[in-house]
Amino acid sequence: MEIGSCSPTEGLVKDPSEETCSQRLPLRLLETPRNDTPGFEHDKAPPYEHLAGVGDGGRRLEASELTSLTKACVTSNADYNDDGRSDLGEEQRGVAPQAAPLDQQRLRSFSYFTELYRGAYRAGSDGRPAKFVIAERSRCDADFPLHYGGGASHVTIPDGPNPGYWRSCTRRRDADFDADGTGYDFAQWTCDATTGSCAASPPAHPEHDASTFTSKDKLVRGHGLCELEGQPPADGLWRGMGHHSQFKCVQVSGTATSPDAGRYHRDEFVAPRAPEQPRPPAMVLNLCEARGSAPAAAGSGSDAPEISCAAHDPSKAVPAGVTVGWAAVNFIDYGDYRVQGQERPGDNNGDPGVDYQRGCISEDAEYGPTWLCPYPSFVLDKPRRDDSFGRYSCGEDQNFLWAGDGNDNEAATLWWDGENAAGARSVLR
Repeated sequence: MEIGSCSPTEGLVKDPSEETCSQRLPLRLLETPRNDTPGFEHDKAPPYEHLAGVGDGGRRLEASELTSLTKACVTSNADYNDDGRSDLGEEQRGVAPQAAPLDQQRLRSFSYFTELYRGAYRAGSDGRPAKFVIAERSRCDADFPLHYGGGASHVTIPDGPNPGYWRSCTRRRDADFDADGTGYDFAQWTCDATTGSCAASPPAHPEHDASTFTSKDKLVRGHGLCELEGQPPADGLWRGMGHHSQFKCVQVSGTATSPDAGRYHRDEFVAPRAPEQPRPPAMVLNLCEARGSAPAAAGSGSDAPEISCAAHDPSKAVPAGVTVGWAAVNFIDYGDYRVQGQERPGDNNGDPGVDYQRGCISEDAEYGPTWLCPYPSFVLDKPRRDDSFGRYSCGEDQNFLWAGDGNDNEAATLWWDGENAAGARSVLR
């Protein structure tokens, strides 16, 4: 998405045109002397380290890695973009049209956490204005700094040979979003509503436009961010920047919890213990530090720090010395899941009052009825049932993946061949 800096009466404009942006207002990419001086040291830009046990102790961020837009999640009072406000509590406040706009005020509405985004200047050509391009660090990359740790007993979606749904999933805007709130970088551009979440977009696919065919004729497979492999989705839709919904810069407290202020009690990151059923915490705490450095973009004169993070083991207490860190949001189940009028076990008991909050979407709830049929409705303890996997169940009484001699009432289906899992297989009958 392109955001235009336009005349004082027009303000910041999405996808600017001659009708919506009659005059461009250039923004000066100014930096403070502190952030433009190699080798500087300042108490508001402390070394990026979270306990020596995470790695080799971290380092200070260099002037080449900092601009008036770059924030970092290190301490509660750190101010890496040097604008006089702590990065932890700084918001991306939208700028309305006004009589005397300040270019630096407009720039502040694009401040971003350097752990999650890269930004670089791109010169204009053929009479077009120059741009400052901000892109998400891709979750698909092996060196993406934040993660969920290892071991299925610890977290909902573990790392492993499979990149994991958390890397490729669609995210909607955080349901708690408020235009004046903190911790919602770039959420204001996802949709026009000034509060709350935005509707989920169709599945992103590199070849198919998911909205141009019905699930009776074709299935959408190979969708998701990592499956795109850097290609734009075929439908060309802007799906927003969703890191803010899945990854949170938080203040860890031993006393009060105040999500509105980004403050959470230490126990929020520890899995509940017996006698409750073991389950993962709502968020997985990541402890991070700066290691190397790399160009922010090809041909760019600016750099971006290489950040390394370790996911805290939620079976252990958070170390007392940790007061600020990154939190990766675990999957929050929601939605009213029903197949052929039957509730599916383990899915909120079909409770229609549970709605999306943040993080990875439920594809069953968002996509199942339209694009991703059949539902995964096969259950081992119900063999030889027509509701086993292999049939389309998108609200149709008879809509099977394998037709049977033109007679819908005797459609062929996949059945489970065997009374138990040992040596059993699915067969077409």
